[in-house]
Amino acid sequence: MALWFYSSLQTPALTAAATLPVLYSFRRCPYAIRARLALAHAGLACQLREINLRNKPQALLDASPKGTVPVLVLQDGKVIDQSLEVMLHALRSNDPDGWLQPTHGSLEDMLALIERNDGFFKQALDRCKYPERHDAEAVNQAQADALTWLSALNDQLEETGYLFGLNPSLADMALRP
Repeated sequence: MALWFYSSLQTPALTAAATLPVLYSFRRCPYAIRARLALAHAGLACQLREINLRNKPQALLDASPKGTVPVLVLQDGKVIDQSLEVMLHALRSNDPDGWLQPTHGSLEDMLALIERNDGFFKQALDRCKYPERHDAEAVNQAQADALTWLSALNDQLEETGYLFGLNPSLADMALRP
């Protein structure tokens, strides 16, 4: 289990927490959720700094000018500002249940599926969520694309209950949120 230190962005962090990595997060962001999930599963302690997306702290913007979460700032100053990279960092440190080694397929297969989900499916989902931003034909195509994608995932899950074999894997956890 990960050790979390919550620290206010306006007050100094606890002395014991000052040497830990800092994770900037937002509780409802699915990308931040999956980063927190992997860090917790790997048992990696960090300072968790929940941010207000409408009032981003300067420290977050200094670490990652793109200003999105999650952002993990390691003790050596290295910044990891992609959720999948945070997951990989955590699991390469400690992967107690073998999420990086599926019983079917490979890490490369999982990364390709996650990339398609984060790109193709996320774009279709956004068009369905915000139809007023797109013409009707694009929204209809997005709905069809999303249903096709979800059906394909469902087919994979029906075989064994997990996306890549008999046990939970990186792909299952990355798509879960």
